Amino acid sequence: MKTHLPVVVLLFFSLTSFTLADSAASPFGILNQVGQSLCLAVANPTLLETGTPLKWIQPRPPMRVFDAIVVKPRQAECAFAQDGMQFYEVTLKQRGVDDQLDNAIAIIAPLGRFKDRRYIDPILNGGKPISFRLCNSSEGVHLTAWAGTPLKSHRIWHGYTHLEFDTTPDCHRQEMPDVE
Repeated sequence: MKTHLPVVVLLFFSLTSFTLADSAASPFGILNQVGQSLCLAVANPTLLETGTPLKWIQPRPPMRVFDAIVVKPRQAECAFAQDGMQFYEVTLKQRGVDDQLDNAIAIIAPLGRFKDRRYIDPILNGGKPISFRLCNSSEGVHLTAWAGTPLKSHRIWHGYTHLEFDTTPDCHRQEMPDVE
């Protein structure tokens, strides 16, 4: 059963957290819509410059990928603030995209390409394909990046958006933050 989460609720009740096994400077982030703006929350101590390219990945089937850029740092948070998190206003390069923009994964300054719904980057994951998933726990959304086949390979990144309401859980054990 698919659970579609209303964007309006995410605007006011989100808590976002990140883990990345291999690096403190994560190449991934969570993208959400905040009012009329699109917002990137990333646990990356390096400030992103205006014009930094992004890939906006909506992992909900059918997976969709959009090109985006960083417009400017945000003074207002787009998620619950945690140490080391940075927030940015983002714009999509494509026009007319108006649905399912919440709970997406960002790849910061991507060098790779997508092939068969997997991302291949010459640097990330040693040039091997990276897969993405989204699932619901009882009160939030888990976004994950995998070093190969989801649930069967090593999870290389985890992002979480907490919601102030219950959802129907459909996550597997491997998609949860303390399991790899």
